[in-house]
Amino acid sequence: MEGYTMVDVAAILGMHRQSVASYVKKFKEHALEGLLTRKQIPGKKPYLTHQQQEELKQLILHTTPAELQFGQESFWNTRNIQYIIKKKFAICMSREGIRKMLHRMNFSYTNATYVLEKANKEKQMQFQKQLDMIKNLIDENTVLLYQDECHFRDSQTVHATWFAKGKQKKIAVLGKRISTSLFGTIDAVTGKFLCTTAERCNAETFQNFLTYV
Repeated sequence: MEGYTMVDVAAILGMHRQSVASYVKKFKEHALEGLLTRKQIPGKKPYLTHQQQEELKQLILHTTPAELQFGQESFWNTRNIQYIIKKKFAICMSREGIRKMLHRMNFSYTNATYVLEKANKEKQMQFQKQLDMIKNLIDENTVLLYQDECHFRDSQTVHATWFAKGKQKKIAVLGKRISTSLFGTIDAVTGKFLCTTAERCNAETFQNFLTYV
């Protein structure tokens, strides 16, 4: 802007006069490249060190609040994570700050699921192979029914929890249930489903279910 004073340029651009002077100096020293190069502003120092973040990550991935003996919850939220950060590292963080940090650590807030603690994966694979073999032998005069029963009881509800992005938190349970029983059967080919309920599960109620089917 030849012919204009530094004050005039500052007024036209809506900038402080010292900022204009700084840009003029950079242009004189380094030409246009000096105006294009900007010094990167360093981010705010994180509350937790890299080592502390890694330790927290392992806690969330491999333990629950109940296992760490501060409550009965099997899931992680910003409230109990806030507590463990303060207790373990003596650092106070806001829940919003924790939420942002967890996203940077590649966590997402997702629903957990139950998995039987005593499940035998080898037997499960054998069962699947046997089932596939039986299906191949079915003809039009054969009906293959898969039957099972379950028993409802009061138990802790599965909540959403912070966990590794793309994965699902699994809550180990023993598979023991009481109270109302549900008997059901499903046709392995057509998908037709039948079920009945009973107050308890025993030989008599199971026989009644077979008669119903």
